[in-house]
Amino acid sequence: MLTNLFTILWLIISIIFITFITITFVKGIKQKRYKPFLIFSIITFIVGLICFILMMIFYNIKLDNFKTITLKDGYYEVGKDIKPGHYEIKSKDNKGYIAIKGKSNYRSLNEEFGNKYGTKNKPTVPSVTTYLFKGDKISLDNTVITTFKQVENKKMNKLSAGMWIVGKDIEPGKYKVHLTYPREYGGTINILTYNFTDKSYFLSGEEAEDIGVKEFEVELKENQDFIIHHIYSVTLDKEKTSQ
Repeated sequence: MLTNLFTILWLIISIIFITFITITFVKGIKQKRYKPFLIFSIITFIVGLICFILMMIFYNIKLDNFKTITLKDGYYEVGKDIKPGHYEIKSKDNKGYIAIKGKSNYRSLNEEFGNKYGTKNKPTVPSVTTYLFKGDKISLDNTVITTFKQVENKKMNKLSAGMWIVGKDIEPGKYKVHLTYPREYGGTINILTYNFTDKSYFLSGEEAEDIGVKEFEVELKENQDFIIHHIYSVTLDKEKTSQ
């Protein structure tokens, strides 16, 4: 936000500076009254330079806020080895296992990386997007190199394996939820408020017979956790409200 503000100010001041420096050399010198124009041009240049420096500072801060780090196989603790935050996690070679154990077992994840959604007996996901909280334990096995990329919160209707928060990543409202790719076998979705209204669904694809549901309807409310296990991609179709 501040980056955009300083960029606009810098552009406006640059235009003013160019205008007055032109007046200084064209009109001011002819009339021998160039001093006021020159002083104003210098002031404008200094203010513009300050805005440019601030723009670059805030731009670099924004870039620094969304870093990508790499971790080898092993055990890690959030807060010590990696900062808490919202991450998209990928295995460089699309292989291996990741386990994230939260303070609450409801937030724990256990996934195998792969190119797509794998098979009935071996469901895989290409990435995991989740929130890492201080004290969470991470285990990486046979991934060789795993990238953790900090990501911004964007409201989306297609979600991958991991943890999402209603209000940050999903608009509150009524939805029909189904697999994005019907050929995928399926997995579990937990919708948590950490009280007696928690819900759990097994969302199944075409190959899953007599197991789970093909889609379900749900009303999502602010601050609920939407946790997806062993599913490549889920689509949330928002129901239109009647006028």
